[in-house]
Amino acid sequence: TTSFSPPLMFRLVFCVHLVLKHSGIVILTLNRPTKLNAFTLEMGEKLIEFFEAANGDDRIKSIIVTGAGSAFCAGGDFKELMNPERFKNLEVASPEIGGRIAMSIYRCHKPVIAAINGHAIGMGIVLTLPMHIRIVAEDAKICFAFAKRGLSMEGCSSWFLPRLVGPGKAWQWLFAAPTFLAKEERHSALFNYVVPASEVINTAMALAREISSKSATSVATSSFLIKQGLTSNTPDTMHTIESACFHWMAQRRDFVEGVANFLQNRPSDFQDKVSLVPFGTFSEKQIVPSKL
Repeated sequence: TTSFSPPLMFRLVFCVHLVLKHSGIVILTLNRPTKLNAFTLEMGEKLIEFFEAANGDDRIKSIIVTGAGSAFCAGGDFKELMNPERFKNLEVASPEIGGRIAMSIYRCHKPVIAAINGHAIGMGIVLTLPMHIRIVAEDAKICFAFAKRGLSMEGCSSWFLPRLVGPGKAWQWLFAAPTFLAKEERHSALFNYVVPASEVINTAMALAREISSKSATSVATSSFLIKQGLTSNTPDTMHTIESACFHWMAQRRDFVEGVANFLQNRPSDFQDKVSLVPFGTFSEKQIVPSKL
């Protein structure tokens, strides 16, 4: 492992632990094990800081988010985030911390894997919704607890959850707020892998290593295009965006390398940098139909 230095400006604090593996895999650990990693404002600000910086750091190939100890995250800290006194003097609604975290993860082009090693309640499970892949311990307790606390949804969960599991399942979990074991919902689309707790981090690491061996720009553009497709009204729009993206990718070194390593039957050596991908320009391109 190695410590971070600029350009990734991230100051380690006691509640979040961060390491970078030699393979480019970041393991970000929620680190309040004696409090079951209950979420705090400081923890949230550090996550936002990290994810906003991650796109510009080409050392990072993939990101694993997990919890220290036996839990992933038991929800918001009751002395801080869940304290009604905190909201009494607020006259204007400001962007809530959960949504700010969700958007920082959503805007991250690097693959983000949730390694849910134990219980994930309220904010704990909502935190994972914008992540690309969720690996969960089979006996982890899961609960979308808003109705138990007299609160509305947060963390942009009203956008992510029904897109993952469908509105019917989302309403069931939100209205009744049941606490269920992950293995009881192994066939829902909420989880990609349901495994014994002892296998969660190893499963996440194996997947992250597999992803990190592929073209980082290809992985990042796939993430970008799927997100664009989720908000696009027609396939025509996506055809335009995909064509612009494909044209840019086909002129890069990784495409040359991808063909060469296949023809030469050798390991790949992809070098293109995600930080140089002009994501903001793809939707602006106008594609001229070719004449066949």
